Amino acid sequence: MKRNMKIICVLISLFSFSSIAYGQTSITIKTKEGVKVLISDTSKACNKKLIYAFVESMPSYKGGFKTLEKDLNNNINIDKQIKGELRVWFVINCNNLLYGVQFRNELNKELETKLINFFIKQQAWTSGMQRGEKVDCDVFINLKIKKGKIKVLNK
Repeated sequence: MKRNMKIICVLISLFSFSSIAYGQTSITIKTKEGVKVLISDTSKACNKKLIYAFVESMPSYKGGFKTLEKDLNNNINIDKQIKGELRVWFVINCNNLLYGVQFRNELNKELETKLINFFIKQQAWTSGMQRGEKVDCDVFINLKIKKGKIKVLNK
């Protein structure tokens, strides 16, 4: 029994992790025009060879997702006919700089332009932390658009 417990403990320690990191992420998505490949932007990364997907403390919007939702709705006017979901992808670098805004899906080009401008202008994020150090990290935000309003689906 003790031997089995030691094996289980070793396996748990081998497979547990607190972060996932990679050099550059690429995501393939299907669009109306065909297949599109999105590549993680490293142009303003503090460490161009390492952008994290998950860290001990993920990047956060100052005030949280409820504040982000409020700020989006206060700053972006949306045609009430537009409805659907968008997945926004960007990087927050170790200096709290948001850059490289992309969309995993398409909904409305005008709305996407407004969202890019909002995120670049706001710059209200704090960097992710890994082992006590600020790091570059990918962030995905899920948005639902309905009746001229934006709802942030992240918790």
